[in-house]
Amino acid sequence: MFGLNKKENKKEDTAKENVPEAEEVKLSQTDENLTYLNPNYLKGFLVGRAVSTGEIITLERKAFSKDKDKPSLFKQFFDMDFGEFFPEISDIKLVVLDTKPKGKVRITSNTKINYSDISLNEDGIPNRKIIKVKFLPDLKDLTEVTDISEIKKITNIEGLIGRFEDDKQVVYFTKGYFYRKKKNKG
Repeated sequence: MFGLNKKENKKEDTAKENVPEAEEVKLSQTDENLTYLNPNYLKGFLVGRAVSTGEIITLERKAFSKDKDKPSLFKQFFDMDFGEFFPEISDIKLVVLDTKPKGKVRITSNTKINYSDISLNEDGIPNRKIIKVKFLPDLKDLTEVTDISEIKKITNIEGLIGRFEDDKQVVYFTKGYFYRKKKNKG
């Protein structure tokens, strides 16, 4: 029912790039309404891909068969593709939370896939706890932390977290503390 989005996150020829094999990859859904996905099922669509922490992986919701010349079982029964039958169902986006070893790694059939059904954003913060704001608040009375894990700890204890984003930065703030992440250019 899922296929890799051909526009983003294409399967790469990782053998030529000398990308190390992943021992373990931790993934999370980005959509609160998504149901649980079996990690071994997901792995089948990800084998051969190079991924790194923070990357968003897009899986298109579509029915397909392993045999490219043969129509999918869904299409055979209903004479339409899965997406035409259920147009309200969107693509599935997963965020790579962590990799072992660190850095860019290649998913293989031996890679252990850990999957969280709690919707997290690209920084590993639960989406249900984030309040997006349009204007950056005055940060002079807040203490800056250098590791986002400190904000995550406070959020787990205290509750909600503010998030401001512009072209140059993402700022998270909560209960007297803030974390600033500069965006990469390009």
